[in-house]
Amino acid sequence: MTTSLIVRAVVAVCSAALLVFGLQILATGGDGGWFSVLMGAGGLVAVIFERVRYRSDAAERATRLRPDLGGPEPGPPGQPFERTDEEFLDPTTRRRTRVYVDPKTGERRYHAEG
Repeated sequence: MTTSLIVRAVVAVCSAALLVFGLQILATGGDGGWFSVLMGAGGLVAVIFERVRYRSDAAERATRLRPDLGGPEPGPPGQPFERTDEEFLDPTTRRRTRVYVDPKTGERRYHAEG
């Protein structure tokens, strides 16, 4: 198991516990349950979106053996992704990175070009 997977699992479990705890407080008429509900729900949403925000599952699997690779996709994404004019210097690898986007969903993928 990779460290990032363990961290995501711990955050998900703690967030779920906060959510349940907050709902129990609200169900018994106690004050302060909303804070726990919001923090728990926020943590779960963050875990879900953090997982899919930057790289594909294939890129994650490819770098598990070499975590120092980090950064963008190892190769240009295929269909339905389209190349854009947007590029930037990846802060992890210091490589010029091109942005690809799925026009139907808006999902973005990144590929090192240099």
